[in-house]
Amino acid sequence: MRHAGMGTNANYKKRFIWVLLAVLLPALTLFPVHQAALHRKMIRELDEIRSEMFTVNEFNRVLAVDIAELANPDRISRIAENVLSMKKAEEEDLALVRHSGE
Repeated sequence: MRHAGMGTNANYKKRFIWVLLAVLLPALTLFPVHQAALHRKMIRELDEIRSEMFTVNEFNRVLAVDIAELANPDRISRIAENVLSMKKAEEEDLALVRHSGE
């Protein structure tokens, strides 16, 4: 004679395993797909950042050249003499001024 509760525990375990497999297998196959998509997205973002960094570095290089050109003492002297009609001071025109700080 079979007991009413016998066999159901084994069926429960089999069903549990099948349900677990039914849930885990799709999840396990989708995980690498999700990871690959995330990887592609991060590579695109990294490429964008590299491109922006290149652009900023090039702009900084141009600015450094401009600064060097604008700060050139010969250029400043030419502008002072030719545009502003300034003349270099002769040595006898120079005076030493001391300030006591009080």
